[in-house]
Amino acid sequence: MKLKNKFCKTKPIAPPQKRPFGNLNKNKNLKKLKSVFTIKLKGLDFSK
Repeated sequence: MKLKNKFCKTKPIAPPQKRPFGNLNKNKNLKKLKSVFTIKLKGLDFSK
């Protein structure tokens, strides 16, 4: 349940329609990079 709540909180509050498309794409790319980076960091943590 805690994970579910955390996931809901990370969702953007403002509807995507209000934001310019360029900004939206940028955010998507940043999120992708962030997720890949966190996965890599997690992998490093587990290998310790």
